Amino acid sequence: MTDPQIENAARKEADDVFSIARSKAINEYARLESHLAMIFAAISGTDIQKAYAMFASFATNQVRMSTMKQLLNLTHGDKYNKFFDSLIESLKGISSTRNKIVHWIAVHSHTGGKDFNPERDILLTSHPDVFAGGEFYKHEILDFTRRADFFAVLAYRFAIHMKDPSLSSLGNPKMRPWHEIFLEQISYPPPPNHPYQSNRP
Repeated sequence: MTDPQIENAARKEADDVFSIARSKAINEYARLESHLAMIFAAISGTDIQKAYAMFASFATNQVRMSTMKQLLNLTHGDKYNKFFDSLIESLKGISSTRNKIVHWIAVHSHTGGKDFNPERDILLTSHPDVFAGGEFYKHEILDFTRRADFFAVLAYRFAIHMKDPSLSSLGNPKMRPWHEIFLEQISYPPPPNHPYQSNRP
């Protein structure tokens, strides 16, 4: 059985690591939203400041995305439907997970005599009803951050494509060009030849 002082120090360190992972996940989702606003600006033909103000005024993500889909179709018809419809569906799951990360409460579970395990014994649990049974662990937060990063990059590149499609033909010749990606359903995790992989470590 671990010495109480050692366990307390381990819990404090693990709590800090967990909190940092949680804050990075929240910030990554905010970056994704910012890049979605860039898409809105590009397809609405509005200057960036006005577009961001309008984008922020939409009551829900569903309203945001349905409005963007209408604007996209007005200019491009159904050319990007496969891509954008799959983006809408993917964002529903991301938004739902984001709500857990933001609103659930971080707790330390009792170990029942076992040694403290930072991957198991610090977690998010449903809030305010902590007895509802929902649990969310650090590895799930890290998975969410990776997913949000992918979709943030995807949104940014699509916004650029809407402004100047010629730029989507540039990039690493070993990877597929972005303009091809925007004609297909989104695949996650991305395959090795996806242009997202160009700048990954």
